[in-house]
Amino acid sequence: MSKDNNLEHEFLDLRPGGHSDQTFLGNLRLAARTRLFLLTGLLAMAAFAALFSIIDKRMTAAVDEFAGAEKMVVLAAAVETGIAGARGEEKRFLLQKDPVIAESFNIHLESVSEALGRLSGMAKSVTLRKPIDTIRDGLAQYDQQFSKLVKSEKALGLTDGTGLRRELQNVTEELQVKFSTAGYANLAGQVSRINQEGQETLLSGYKKGVGEIQKRYQTLIVFLKETKIPTQRKKLLQELLQKHETILLAMINSRFAFEDEAQRFDDILTYLGPSTSVLSGFAATRRGLAAEDLARAGKISRIAIAGGSAVIVLSLMIIGLMMLRSMSEPIRVLANI
Repeated sequence: MSKDNNLEHEFLDLRPGGHSDQTFLGNLRLAARTRLFLLTGLLAMAAFAALFSIIDKRMTAAVDEFAGAEKMVVLAAAVETGIAGARGEEKRFLLQKDPVIAESFNIHLESVSEALGRLSGMAKSVTLRKPIDTIRDGLAQYDQQFSKLVKSEKALGLTDGTGLRRELQNVTEELQVKFSTAGYANLAGQVSRINQEGQETLLSGYKKGVGEIQKRYQTLIVFLKETKIPTQRKKLLQELLQKHETILLAMINSRFAFEDEAQRFDDILTYLGPSTSVLSGFAATRRGLAAEDLARAGKISRIAIAGGSAVIVLSLMIIGLMMLRSMSEPIRVLANI
């Protein structure tokens, strides 16, 4: 009786087979596989950091551009507001003829100059150099013209009793005293009447009253010449009367010149108009484009974060599963033997 004993223990044949018998990463030790997985995690973290860095730079650039555009809009509005404020003070001055208003006028012009200076310092204002220079030139003319009228009004002294008005008052009082002393109080009354008509003409701004005033002076001169006042005293009265006429007519002529010079304000503002429109239009357009770019950058960022994160996490999961499979496959093979 013969028996074939299986003495070769084939079920324990654990000799390495060919490449077809090896599992994924089968030649690597567990420590190497662990290090490989950690390296993959670090790469994923680096990918996350790179993604967020790119998105952050894009969003920061869009936000900065929008902030710059918004600042430009504010400054352009400050220019328009300042000019409008100065215009309002100019109109108030033309009505009230009060030189004190010049302080408020100058405050508005200074605010415009400050806004223009800040606009000039902005990198994106290169294309606005010409309108900014035009506005500055117009403001210089505006300030010069306004200062000229203020100086003229101060010389008149109608609001505070100085200047020509004070001189006229002094001459009037001297004439009235001397006429009354000489016994011609009616002539003193004529001087008061001339002053009243002169004041009415100054307030109305119409030249038709000048003729009546000159007639009264002529009548007064003729009447004075025919009086029996001593020659020396009469000559002094004639000189005072001539001085009175010169001062009053100078005041009236100054007022007419004031009205004519005031017309230049409209020309100056017309000169400024196109440049201020270009300034505000450019600022508004830039803000609109910056707002669109910011919205677009936000949308792209959301898509990039969601999509990039999903790809990175999914890749990390797949690599992790492959690592686990490579470690569990030998155990599964042994369990099936």
